[in-house]
Amino acid sequence: IATGFLASVMGGADSEITSSTTCILLESANFYGPSIRQTSRQMALRSESSMRFEKGIDPNLCLKAADRACELIEQLGAGKVLKGYIDVFPGKTDLKEIPFNPDKVNRVLGTDICPEEMTDMLNRLEIPIKTTKGDKKAIIPTFRLDMTEEADIIEEVGRMYGYDRLPITLPQGNVTHGKLNTYQKYVNLIKDVLVYSGYFEIYTYSFVSPKVFNSINAPDNSALRQAITLLNPLGEEHSIMRTTLLPNMLDVIGFNLNHKVGDLRLFETSAVYLPKKLPLEELPYENKRIAIGLCGDSMDFHEIKKIIETLFAKLRIKNYDFLQERHFAFHPTRCARIKLGNEEIGFAGEIHPDVLENYEINKKVYVAELNLDVILDNASGKINFESLPKFPASDRDLALVVKEKVLAGDILNTMKEIGGNLLEKVELFDVYQGGQILKGNKSMAFSLTFRAKDRTLTDAEINEIIEKIKTGLHDKFEATLRE
Repeated sequence: IATGFLASVMGGADSEITSSTTCILLESANFYGPSIRQTSRQMALRSESSMRFEKGIDPNLCLKAADRACELIEQLGAGKVLKGYIDVFPGKTDLKEIPFNPDKVNRVLGTDICPEEMTDMLNRLEIPIKTTKGDKKAIIPTFRLDMTEEADIIEEVGRMYGYDRLPITLPQGNVTHGKLNTYQKYVNLIKDVLVYSGYFEIYTYSFVSPKVFNSINAPDNSALRQAITLLNPLGEEHSIMRTTLLPNMLDVIGFNLNHKVGDLRLFETSAVYLPKKLPLEELPYENKRIAIGLCGDSMDFHEIKKIIETLFAKLRIKNYDFLQERHFAFHPTRCARIKLGNEEIGFAGEIHPDVLENYEINKKVYVAELNLDVILDNASGKINFESLPKFPASDRDLALVVKEKVLAGDILNTMKEIGGNLLEKVELFDVYQGGQILKGNKSMAFSLTFRAKDRTLTDAEINEIIEKIKTGLHDKFEATLRE
């Protein structure tokens, strides 16, 4: 700027007027407002000139302004004006025409002003009215850059008439009762179930740092790293759009632990943004997801599995399965891939110790991230009513010792298959390792409920089924009864 100048923003040192100046060149220009605003912002320079051009001035005023300046210079005896000027002018700006409907003006303002009075008001503002074949149009002068549509004409009439004279009326119109759609009802149901179960809802930013992928141990070729970069981020910490809810959940858990908050049960229902192609050529896929986080000494994998199963039960979803899987952000042997029908909807498990170290978390954390769109597509609002059971149920507990690699889900499926219709319900309620359990083994305790619809089951019938279950589990998993 020392040797030059920025047009309409800031003058330069070499072109400024001093006490020894004898020759002045007048420039009367009209600059494009958005361009001046961008230049002023980029150069961090604000001046009276830049602010004037940003808001816009009359494009036809340049020559008049220059002539008036020359006239004042001569009248004040401040100098001699030379003849002629150089004009770089693309052409005179045409006057804009806006439809003018006096009836509509009165209807909007709630007044009863005669058309002649309206025309007189506008004429005093240098806005003449032209009538062509019964159609009235207001001719907008070039210095009124703020007038672009019919509502602006109505506003000018109201202003000239006097806002204090406008009648006060209550808004009128047809009111429709709003209601939630099916998707929103299901989301509210999920939130209610989680809140009633002791969970707190969190809201986090959709903009995250590129460093979060390293924090969750995402490999270089992970699809999660294909994130959308913002053009004007507030900073590196919020420079990309998230592709997973996991980092935000861990951030919140770490923050609460640092503030001495004990056991945590958290959830978030938000969107992730998945580009179809980078660089971005079209709007990304906005995928709704739910993240559930648990942290505390009493928490384990079965806790998070149980709340997921509770949600599925409330949504009447049955065709789901938990499959053991490895995931870079989760513990190698304590992670499950969740399938709904033939579609994978997410992961659940214990967070990898290395990831916890990155977030300075010194407690075990269990997190699930699920595709909410797919879940709600499979949700059912249909309720199947069944008559109340006429005959009593019989409960039995079964504690088994199996190899450490045996999955509880496989045992449950085998029990249901052998138990048939008489096995009404089976649940895992305890997993234990250590003590009297040999290394490499684990103990799992199940609660079994038996009931027949047409009779009361005898102990002999129940014992026979249990023996078949024991034999089947021993043959398939080498399972033995815990002493």
